[in-house]
Amino acid sequence: MSKGGRRLLLFGGTTEGRLLAEYISGLDCPMLVCVATEYGRDLLPPGLRVRTGRLDAAGIKKLIEEEQPGLIIDATHPYAVEVSENIRTAWKDREGIRLLRCLREGESGEPEKGEAEGKPPVVRVARVEDAVKWLSGREGRILVTTGSKELAAYSRLEDYKSRLIVRILPAAPAVEACQRLGIEAEHIIAAQGPFSEEANRRQLRNYNCSFL
Repeated sequence: MSKGGRRLLLFGGTTEGRLLAEYISGLDCPMLVCVATEYGRDLLPPGLRVRTGRLDAAGIKKLIEEEQPGLIIDATHPYAVEVSENIRTAWKDREGIRLLRCLREGESGEPEKGEAEGKPPVVRVARVEDAVKWLSGREGRILVTTGSKELAAYSRLEDYKSRLIVRILPAAPAVEACQRLGIEAEHIIAAQGPFSEEANRRQLRNYNCSFL
């Protein structure tokens, strides 16, 4: 895309989104990066056009009309299903605009083999609320990695304050969300990903968690 041409609209908030922003910033391509939080903004390289704040489908549609991008890249978090749906809804029927969804390696949408390989089974649910319902009938600590935005749903679990180990971004709003629910500091892992398989296994072991 040449200088002065149609813009690129990048919805970030992940490591992949940051890496894409860094790469595209070195190209001759006008770009606007959208992130939900100030923490996400601060991780981006300096000099970029950045919009901070959450948007619903109507807000994204208005932004598309204002920016008139030739390409939209959705590099939001894999758990941010609602955000991706809002982006797709806002983009739908927009002629001449291409939409790409950035998936992490291994995100094929195919079910894992799990039990067939002698590993703990992978249970697929559509929403966090469905995960909470499934967990409510089972005992054991839970390593929650779905972020502070979805955290309130887990408070419906009996003894959630003792059962939950919450992994969140090291940002004040995320920590405050935990504190509002009465989750103590020893049950909070405030760290920036991505996390390797071994790091996940280590945290499960260290906190004696039965579920991820």
